[in-house]
Amino acid sequence: MDEELLLPPEVLGKASLEGREYAWRIADVPEVIAAARSRGLAALGWEVQFRTPGGICELYWLGPHAESRHRDEPWSEYIDRSAQHLLNEFNRLVADTDLVEEGVKSFRLLAKLREDGVGLDEYLCFVLYFSSK
Repeated sequence: MDEELLLPPEVLGKASLEGREYAWRIADVPEVIAAARSRGLAALGWEVQFRTPGGICELYWLGPHAESRHRDEPWSEYIDRSAQHLLNEFNRLVADTDLVEEGVKSFRLLAKLREDGVGLDEYLCFVLYFSSK
């Protein structure tokens, strides 16, 4: 099942869709995590991407380690714990990492776009992964 489709329409409407993957701008990530939490979805992680006209550049190494559900942990507690973990990891990543610089040094396409004066922030997004019970 595509758990993202369980998100409220106003949250899903902020996403871009490539193939079957929804992605949100950095400013929308906390709202998406909160919406997933309210809909009973556990937060599993993310993938940082630059979705450019020339292709998708994935910074897969910047994804967090998903919190596994503890044995006998009630689903509602796992939802809360996983959402808080993902939000903490997101805040840490955004505070400690220059995502555009990371992308530019890792992908020639992004370096070329920046050389051409393109603002890469407009292409930066997070694919978020969730799980339903």
